[in-house]
Amino acid sequence: MKKGSILHSTVRHKLIFLMKCSSILLVAILTLSSVLFANEANSQNLDRLKISLHVEKAGIKESLLAVQKQSKIRFSLPDDLLSKYPKNIKLNVDEISVKNAIEFILKNTNLQYRILNDFILIETKPVPQQPGKITGKITDTKGEPLPGASIRIVELNRNFSNNNDGSYSVDVKPGTYSIEVKYMSFITQLKSAVVVEEGKSTAVDFVLKEDTGVLNEVVVTALGIKKEVKKLGYAVQEIKSEAINRVPTNNFATQLSGKVAGLTVFNSPNLMQQTKIELRGREPLMVIDGIPVNSNTYDINALDIESISVLKGATAAALYGSKGQNGAIQITTKSAGKETSIELSQRSIFRAGWIVFPETQNQYGNGEQGKYAYFDGMGNGTFDNDFVWGPKMDVKDLSTASGYWETPQWDSPLDANGKRIPTPFISRGKNNLKNFLETGSTISNYASISSSNDKTSMRLGLGYDYTNGEVPSTELKNYNATLNVTSQATDRLKLSSTL
Repeated sequence: MKKGSILHSTVRHKLIFLMKCSSILLVAILTLSSVLFANEANSQNLDRLKISLHVEKAGIKESLLAVQKQSKIRFSLPDDLLSKYPKNIKLNVDEISVKNAIEFILKNTNLQYRILNDFILIETKPVPQQPGKITGKITDTKGEPLPGASIRIVELNRNFSNNNDGSYSVDVKPGTYSIEVKYMSFITQLKSAVVVEEGKSTAVDFVLKEDTGVLNEVVVTALGIKKEVKKLGYAVQEIKSEAINRVPTNNFATQLSGKVAGLTVFNSPNLMQQTKIELRGREPLMVIDGIPVNSNTYDINALDIESISVLKGATAAALYGSKGQNGAIQITTKSAGKETSIELSQRSIFRAGWIVFPETQNQYGNGEQGKYAYFDGMGNGTFDNDFVWGPKMDVKDLSTASGYWETPQWDSPLDANGKRIPTPFISRGKNNLKNFLETGSTISNYASISSSNDKTSMRLGLGYDYTNGEVPSTELKNYNATLNVTSQATDRLKLSSTL
C-alpha cells in the first residue's frame, strides 16, 4: 500500500471519530440546556410565571400544549381522558399566570391537575364517597326503650345519645366500626365488626341486661317522692353532698363541673355574678326540695345540701311541666336525724392567683384614644373601663408638683367633696400585674342544730362565707339560713316546710 493512501485513511478515521464525539457532546449540551432552562413545576411557580395565551375553538390538549410551549413546564396529557371533551376553548390574553390558565382550560370538566415531581399530571377528579348510616334501637330485655343512653363509636371516639323512643341514627364514612352502649344500672354492651357501606344503612340494635351487681340506688323525684334509679323512664345522675362541700366555696354550682355528663358550668371570675349552668346546651330548671325556684346559686350553702339529682331527657318534663323540658337540677336539703345534734364547721382556703403571668407592656396605661380619668371603673369617667389604649405613662409635666402628668386614678385619695385627687400617671414597674394582685381566700363558717321526736323533726342551719378576691378592694360576704321542719300530723298526712 502506498504511503499517501495510508495517510489519507488515517485522517479519514480521525475525522469520523471527531464527528461522533461532537454529536455526542451536542446531544449532551442540548439535554443539559433543556434541564437548566425548563421551569420547575410547583405551586409557587405556577402562580408567579406569566404567559400570553391565544387559542380559539381549541381542545384541552391543544390548549395545554400551548401553555407548555411558553412556560417550559412539562405536562402529562393522556389522550383517552382529553379526547372526549369538545374543542370549544377560547382565550385571548396577553398576560395570565400558568395556574389561572390551566384552571380556565379545565373549567367545566371532570379533570384536575396535580404537580408530580417536575411535571404536571392531568387526571380525573376523584369521586367523593357518600356517607353510610348506622341506625338502631336500644331497649331492655322487656322491649322497653332506654332513652338517653350513651353511645360511642370506638374508632372515631365519637359520643352521642339516643332519642326518647330508644332509637338512634348517625352518619359515618364507609368502614368497619365497634359500637359501645352504656346505660345506668345496665351492663355495658359492645358490638364489633359493624360494616358500613357507602350510601347504605346498617341496623344495629342493642338489648341491655340489668346489672344485678348494682345496688338499688334511690333518688328523689318530684315532690320528694323516692324511686329506684333503674325503675325511672328517664336519665338521672345523683351527686352526694361529700362531692359538693369537699372544698370551701360560697357558690355550690362551681363544684358541679365535670361531675355530670352533659352538664356545663360557666364559672365567672367576678364575685357574686350568677353562675350559668347548661344541661345539654339548654338552661335546666332549678328545684329545691321538690319546689321549682328562680334562685341564685349563692343563696344555698353547700353544707345544707344532702344530694343533687340531675334529671335529663324530655320525660323529666312530666314531673314539672313545660318548665322542666330542658331537664332539672333537683336539690334535696338535709333534714334532722333521729337524735339531737349540733354541727360546727370552720374551713379556709387560700388562692395564690395566677401561675403564669402574660407578657404586658408598661408604656401606655388605661383609657382609650390617649385619654383617661377614673371615676367608678364602669365607663362613667373618661374611658375608665377595661381598655388599655390610654395616655403614655411617665410623661414629664413641670406644672405639677410631682413633675409628671397627673389624672384621677383608681387609688387616688379623695378630697373634702369626695372627688378623686389627680396623681402621677407613671408606670408601676415590670411586675406591675404580679405586684397588684393579692392572695385570695375563702373562709367558711357554718353551724347547724337538729332535733326530732316521734312526730316532728327540725333542722336549722346558719352559714357565713367571706371571700377576699385577688384584686384589691374586692370581697364578698355571704349569709345563709335554712330551716327544715317536718311533722307527721296523722297516719296519712305528713307536713313538710323548708325555708
